[in-house]
Amino acid sequence: MRIERAADLSPVSTELGGLVDVVQEFLSSGGRLEAVRSALTALTYLRNPYDRIFDRHVEGGLSDDIDVIRQTWASLADIGGTLEGPSANT
Repeated sequence: MRIERAADLSPVSTELGGLVDVVQEFLSSGGRLEAVRSALTALTYLRNPYDRIFDRHVEGGLSDDIDVIRQTWASLADIGGTLEGPSANT
């Protein structure tokens, strides 16, 4: 999805990469369970084409997904203080 709809997701590419990093960190070293649950929920929402606004709608189809990604990233920053941005390899 990040590649297929890169232009549509560009407004949240940093946040999206950060969510992926949260999951990867959890898988490699344990990380914070609350953070990984939130990240996985947002990433699952992004993958679901039948969410609040069907993703097949080219105009606006990902607007709800972008909102979820932004809200999740902001809530993770609130939970854990300041989250660093995604690593260079995402």
